[in-house]
Amino acid sequence: MTHLKYIIQTQLSFASSPWTKVLSDDVPSDDYAQGVQSKSRDGYTHTGSNSRADRLKVQTSITHDIVDVKSSEAKTEMEHTIITDNIPCQIHKKKLNCMFCRTCDNLVCPDCITASHKRHDLDSIDTVCNEKREKLKEIESKFSEKFTLCEIEDNRVRDFKTKYEQLSAESVQKINQQEQLIKDEVTKGKHTEEVKETLLYKQSNIQEVLESKQAAQVFSAYSDFSEKEILNVSFKGISEETKDFIPTKDSINTISNFFGSLHITKLPKGLPRVNLDVIKSYNTDLHIVFKILTLNDKTAWIIDKKFDILRKININDTIHNIEDNPVKGCYDMSLTDHDDVLLTSVGSTDVSLLKTEVGEIKPFLSVSPPKALGIHVTKHNEIILGVKENDVDNYNQTEKTCRKVIMFGMDGTQKQCYEYDKHKQRLFTLPVRITSNVSNDILVIDRISNAEGG
Repeated sequence: MTHLKYIIQTQLSFASSPWTKVLSDDVPSDDYAQGVQSKSRDGYTHTGSNSRADRLKVQTSITHDIVDVKSSEAKTEMEHTIITDNIPCQIHKKKLNCMFCRTCDNLVCPDCITASHKRHDLDSIDTVCNEKREKLKEIESKFSEKFTLCEIEDNRVRDFKTKYEQLSAESVQKINQQEQLIKDEVTKGKHTEEVKETLLYKQSNIQEVLESKQAAQVFSAYSDFSEKEILNVSFKGISEETKDFIPTKDSINTISNFFGSLHITKLPKGLPRVNLDVIKSYNTDLHIVFKILTLNDKTAWIIDKKFDILRKININDTIHNIEDNPVKGCYDMSLTDHDDVLLTSVGSTDVSLLKTEVGEIKPFLSVSPPKALGIHVTKHNEIILGVKENDVDNYNQTEKTCRKVIMFGMDGTQKQCYEYDKHKQRLFTLPVRITSNVSNDILVIDRISNAEGG
């Protein structure tokens, strides 16, 4: 006999306020229905002979709400359970699939197994279905990530569109202004013609008087043509410059052909490149602060490669030294997503990892024979590393020169390498510093000479 756990909710109408009585007991499932419906002669309902020894007297007019606790709990689980026992076989139409053949990557029914899948790798439909659901979740996550990147790119396009619409409007305004200037000059030309005709007429009259040799005409003309009669005409110099619109001869499929593009140009001497305002300065006991890596607005790592020190500091009103780590010739550093520090050293082919929790530095990656230079960890936790060959001359490159920017995964696997452009020209001379932006573009500070600011 099977026993189930039930909750009986009974509402009684004693006094003026209803109240609820809750019972929990083991009731035989096959006798329960008969027991709860049996009535005594005194008009009360009994709970059945196999329940508690004492009887509860309850009004027969009260409706009982009976809830199967185990069924209620199972219902919640069933809501998240995938139904796998009702999939019809594609070959044997009247059969339902009962297994999954991993060898053939197909669902199979009993007849299929008997016919051609006996020795294949068979597994339960539930197991394989759960595996495929997990893979679908991973794919969904990747789609979500790509969608986020698309949204970022879409916002960039919107920004570009707004920017170029503004530039276009400004260009149209300037063209209209130039058109008005030309019209004004043309209008001035018409007025000049009228003045010219008037002056020519009066000049002709004066010449006739002079040629007549009659004194009376001279006196008469003098009174008619005094200097005040000469028109006060102002002749301003006409601008020798104007704007000429030159249509592009190339395809306008690219933005650069339509709007133009950026080109390297030399700044005038004496013109400051960047105006910086010093808000506050701090003094350290180091020889030189070669690199700063900020953890937050108060904490940072700094390098002094002369004294071989990697120092963690806290910045408030003054600098407080938190810890020092001896690192020989540290050249560059970057932060991982676990707040550990990846390090490159001068003249070394290795990348080291500082585990900040234990303060221990271990070898992490080797790019031998090239030497490691600038290093950066992207927001996707990928390592971007600049390298150069083991050559003393950094700036006179030969065919054997190796100057690259390489992308690695955190497991040390090389993902991508950048050395030449599409025209087979070298991209880098000395990639000393590297970073990336929100669009995952790689930005490199490339030192092209040993001169100041090179």
